[in-house]
Amino acid sequence: MSTLITKPEKLLAGALGLWILLPGAAAQAATEAGVAPDTATPPVQLIRISPVWQSAPVGAIGLPSLTGGVVRYATEDALFEGPPLAVRAAIRTSTWIPERTDAYSFFERDLDRLNYDLMGSDRGMTFVGRSRKGDVGIYSIQTNKQERAWVRAHTAIPEGTGNFERFQFPFTQGDAAVFIGHGENGQKGVYRATKAGVERVADASTLVPGREMSFRDFSYARILSNGAVVFTGYSVAGSGLYKYQAGELSTLVDRRTTEPTTRQPYAGALLVGAEDGWVYFTSFGGTLSIGRVRDDGSSVETLVRDTTQLPDLNAKVGAINYASIQQGRVLFEAAAKGNEFNLYLWDKGSVRPLVQRGADLAGGKIVAVRSGLQALQGNRFVCLADVQGEDPGSFQRAVYLGELTPGGATIVNAIATKTEERSWFRLGFGPIPVFAREAGSSTNSAITPLGPAKP
Repeated sequence: MSTLITKPEKLLAGALGLWILLPGAAAQAATEAGVAPDTATPPVQLIRISPVWQSAPVGAIGLPSLTGGVVRYATEDALFEGPPLAVRAAIRTSTWIPERTDAYSFFERDLDRLNYDLMGSDRGMTFVGRSRKGDVGIYSIQTNKQERAWVRAHTAIPEGTGNFERFQFPFTQGDAAVFIGHGENGQKGVYRATKAGVERVADASTLVPGREMSFRDFSYARILSNGAVVFTGYSVAGSGLYKYQAGELSTLVDRRTTEPTTRQPYAGALLVGAEDGWVYFTSFGGTLSIGRVRDDGSSVETLVRDTTQLPDLNAKVGAINYASIQQGRVLFEAAAKGNEFNLYLWDKGSVRPLVQRGADLAGGKIVAVRSGLQALQGNRFVCLADVQGEDPGSFQRAVYLGELTPGGATIVNAIATKTEERSWFRLGFGPIPVFAREAGSSTNSAITPLGPAKP
């Protein structure tokens, strides 16, 4: 649970441009109130590591990631990265595109929002960029240096017709990149790019393994340590996880797979990540859960499900959204029925609340919290939080760094200068929640104001 810092601490943090929840504040407040502090689960401390956006739509700031000790997030006119307390703009819309006589115009939006899942890897950061001429490509940077273009504009679609017109969700591992590519007349597929060129993994003409039907849509894809590609594929039979290796497609999880605890067929699956021979996914419907499957398909496990208790709400899980995995732990967004999403950590069978809607932060109340698919590393995590002050009609959005065990952060003046912030305030008004699940879900409701914060 988050805690409010004392007035002297507020002045210090404000002078430095930071809002920080100090680890000792909760214990001190509890002692002064005559209540024994909870030593079993220390409160999570949050540090603001970005500028503040006033009443910005969700689509203006991408969900942050944390890998290799580096935080990354995107806005429509800049990509940011750096150590958690010193994040800076790495590429702007004025930056020249590698090996081209043109600059970026903005960083690719996915329909009406940013390409949210800005991923980091051993090759730095991979992203989709659009030039001033309207050409779209996939690029990487490493240590603030543009390293290469994985797929350029006007690249021919392998085993398709015409050229790529749009890209989504690029991810790199070693000397390869995987992405979702679009072309004319509804062409869409999963593709793998290397120095040798681009190859098709699966597209809308590919038959689903073991079924007499073709894929109709695709979502997140990852490259495993053995070079195999795993992805989310959709057909008239629903969604599932599939693996491509050495030119062969196989099924990891689909509606023919039995969920271990309910013994029911999975209603569907959405890939969230891969680690140490496991592929992690979320499921919905009657098999609402977070699970994992061996990358050879040999076994399936369920980690979180609809009978899992959410300690802060004293209720069972009613919906699950984004999830991040790291060292066998899972950071995830979840809600009980009739409630907004909070942030939780699953670790060795237990669930711990991390960030709660309604908690005190930065002189106001948290009205929304989101995390992405790469938000957890070691003792730290990153999230995007909306904080509402006395005015119920407005809120402030920022990227925050959280510590699972307090005491590891150092207060530094790490926030961007006013000059850097000035161009960001060309943003619209009104929060637009973004969810990994289907758009028609009853939990995908607009954020409800909490009312004025108490002084």
